[in-house]
Amino acid sequence: RGFTKFNRTDYLRYKSENRILPDGVNAKLLGCHGPLANRQPGQAFLNASVNE
Repeated sequence: RGFTKFNRTDYLRYKSENRILPDGVNAKLLGCHGPLANRQPGQAFLNASVNE
């Protein structure tokens, strides 16, 4: 682990899926829930194969 709570393998997978956002010195993982209005363009839908 480094500066995030994710191990390297998970972090790289989430980053390739565009699910990681910078959050200060940490990283925020985008889930599949929440209002679509709060999502950035291109991040409204995630693949059905995404497992947390």
